[in-house]
Amino acid sequence: MLMVILLTIAIAILVSTGNYILSLIIFIAAIAFEFLMRKKANFPLTDERLDAIGGKASRIVLVTFALLLAATGIILISLRNMSPYCLIIGNILIGIESAMMLLYAILFKYYSRKKI
Repeated sequence: MLMVILLTIAIAILVSTGNYILSLIIFIAAIAFEFLMRKKANFPLTDERLDAIGGKASRIVLVTFALLLAATGIILISLRNMSPYCLIIGNILIGIESAMMLLYAILFKYYSRKKI
């Protein structure tokens, strides 16, 4: 977890100073490093308990984020008389939320039929 925090700080500093290419290279290198470390591990990295906890946490995050996107989008759309950008941004947020929930429903249906 500490590595993720340090990597996030490093990438944030690089992006804020305009080093987009270097931050992208570091990001891709970190993903490749994690992939290689997972591949080298000779033992299972998770168990059923961690998978169950991760599933519950993911579902709560998804629902919370979807509600926040929808609420923010509705508020911005209702403020469209103040600025035309509010309407545009509100519609984008509602669209992202709808696409996210549609993708979740499709993947849930797919994995509920597939034997894992």
